[in-house]
Amino acid sequence: MWTTPGTQQALRQNTSALPTAPVVPEPEPNRLRIMLAAALRRAGQASITLAVRVEPRPAPRCIPSPN
Repeated sequence: MWTTPGTQQALRQNTSALPTAPVVPEPEPNRLRIMLAAALRRAGQASITLAVRVEPRPAPRCIPSPN
């Protein structure tokens, strides 16, 4: 991105003033399903079709031992 020095300074000032959000662990899929079912019951919905995209976690890297 091409910016002028004045823009860069404004960006630095604005981003440094942003609050940092705490890292919240993702709920387990089963817990998520229970929470969704409870919310649907409160809303009066019988069922819903939900599309969820699950990102695969990177495999741990194995470094071969120098034997």
